Amino acid sequence: MMPTISQNINITQLQLDLRPNGALPSSAEEMVKELQKERESHVQKEATLQETIQHLKMENESYIQKQGTLEETINQLRNECDSHLKKEASLEESIMKLQQINDSHLQKEDSLKEDHPTIAI
Repeated sequence: MMPTISQNINITQLQLDLRPNGALPSSAEEMVKELQKERESHVQKEATLQETIQHLKMENESYIQKQGTLEETINQLRNECDSHLKKEASLEESIMKLQQINDSHLQKEDSLKEDHPTIAI
């Protein structure tokens, strides 16, 4: 009876297992070593990428907090600016009223001088 393909594979596997010290053919050993190195390289790259992701998340959170602080500062400065503008308008109004009062006093003084030229004011 002729062995089937699966039996041939098993025979080949048995022949590999029967080599002294369980050694695989050099090309297979080299392939295993190469794959192990490649796997280790991928594991290291993954770890590095995870660290980079974590660092970027922390950096992003820091920028978000700074942005919030800057927005609060901007709002505070806008409020202060509005307050100063209102105060400026109020002061300008007070200046105008005082100028009107002063003009009124000067007119009265001029009128008094005209009415009483001998009185020194």
